[in-house]
Amino acid sequence: MLPGTSTTPSASTRGDRPTPKVACQACRSHKAKCDGLLSNTCSRCLRSNIECVYLEHRRGRKVGSKSKTKLSARRRRPAERGGTDQLSFSPVPSRTSQLRPRSESVSSGVRSPMPTEDTTEVILVGPNTQGVPNGRRSEDEPSISGETQHGWTDPVSASIMPLGIAKELISFYYSHQNFLVCVCDPVLYDFTTLRSKSAFLFTSCLVCATKRHRQQYHEACLLLQKQQCYKHFELNTTDIETLLALTLMTHWKVQDDQRSLTLLSWAISMGLSLGLDETDSPELLVAGERAVRQARAGQRAWMISTYMTSLTQRIGLCPGTSSTIRRCESFHDHPLALAGDAYLAAWCQIRVIGNNAKTHIREGVTNGRPDHSVVLRLIDAEISRWLAHWTTELSGERFKLYRPMVKILGLHIQLELRSSVEIDDNPANVFVVSEQYWGALNCLEAVLEARGVLRFVRDMGCMITSYASAKLVEVVCKTSLLGSPAQLQAYKLVCDVARVYQTLSHSQIDLASVQARHLFDLARGLET
Repeated sequence: MLPGTSTTPSASTRGDRPTPKVACQACRSHKAKCDGLLSNTCSRCLRSNIECVYLEHRRGRKVGSKSKTKLSARRRRPAERGGTDQLSFSPVPSRTSQLRPRSESVSSGVRSPMPTEDTTEVILVGPNTQGVPNGRRSEDEPSISGETQHGWTDPVSASIMPLGIAKELISFYYSHQNFLVCVCDPVLYDFTTLRSKSAFLFTSCLVCATKRHRQQYHEACLLLQKQQCYKHFELNTTDIETLLALTLMTHWKVQDDQRSLTLLSWAISMGLSLGLDETDSPELLVAGERAVRQARAGQRAWMISTYMTSLTQRIGLCPGTSSTIRRCESFHDHPLALAGDAYLAAWCQIRVIGNNAKTHIREGVTNGRPDHSVVLRLIDAEISRWLAHWTTELSGERFKLYRPMVKILGLHIQLELRSSVEIDDNPANVFVVSEQYWGALNCLEAVLEARGVLRFVRDMGCMITSYASAKLVEVVCKTSLLGSPAQLQAYKLVCDVARVYQTLSHSQIDLASVQARHLFDLARGLET
């Protein structure tokens, strides 16, 4: 028998007060009503021939529990705590105050929270927080743009990295990465101007650089960049520097980052609100050189964002989505679904041809220069074979309308190879193919306009326009200024693409929702 239990109640228990209605242990375990009182054996225990045991159950916390002990300690009088006779209204100490302090390391920065708007205190993380009390920024350190107003800071003022390392990384970015996608103009944004004008853009450049150089700082810089991005999004910031930072975030993105489509849409909307779709703005004609350079930088960044949105449309034409298109009633057995498979085959063939071309370049190097003729012959042979195959596949009368698209896709592969394999020292050579590219595009649009289906194609997400503009836009973005007629034509077409992206409605496009559901899974699969 358990201590403190009995089969018969004691005199002190019964006394003059009424007998409490307490169930025995057997009835409590079966959650049944106990018909016996403390003085009798219940029927269940009588039938089972077991001992009828009663325990005294009290409501509330158990005697001696830690929670009750803590509560009693908090309710003690001030005199017992050694205080004054007056009541104390001091708040109860926070449970987080008893936690051990955060480690001053790069990995700890990943767990640090995002600063709120009503505070200007910035928690410092990184390997260089030694010498700063409690990991906080010194008050004597110079303030950076936006820091005291919104709680923003950059990796240097946050002691993620010293000033010398930051200068080294910015120099590395301009020498090894910026020319790949010309986002920041070195004339406009040197180290001092970059850091003082926009902490978001400064951090984004450092995030790009730390992907390739000084990688121990990458995680902490990436966390700070995400915090700044969320804050700008909440404040609905609209300026050129934010647009440039968003472009860097989406182009040099983290592999498992699934926010690219949202950031691209935000960047395109920002470009429209800033008036970057006006190619012949009269203000630019009378503005100074610096203002023109800044406007051109914003235009290039906006074009890159639109170009990468076109890439997401291409990702949507991978096998999983194209099969889904065929299952949709509005696109069942539509020739454009087959054209999407044709483009997919072409896109995969780019990798094969590109790898073969790079192999020939490595094997054909003479006096430090690659043998371009070998690569060109390889490309011509592959393109001719691919065009012949898909021309046969689309030989039926019902596909007559879409045969010009095959020609555009073939020219697109040529542009892709000439840019990715880097067989041309002069970017102007790419426009030799691009002139044919534009001619085929104009021919196709003329045919579609005559058949009255151009609006239908554009409402499906600018599929044709995206194909036609993608690679040429990339070439334009790699140049420092817009000047040639082909570049202006590409830029105007991109403006049209961006406007259509903004006006698409869910009722007009079933394909848009299909692509949205499959986009991130497809992108993750392609990256791996």
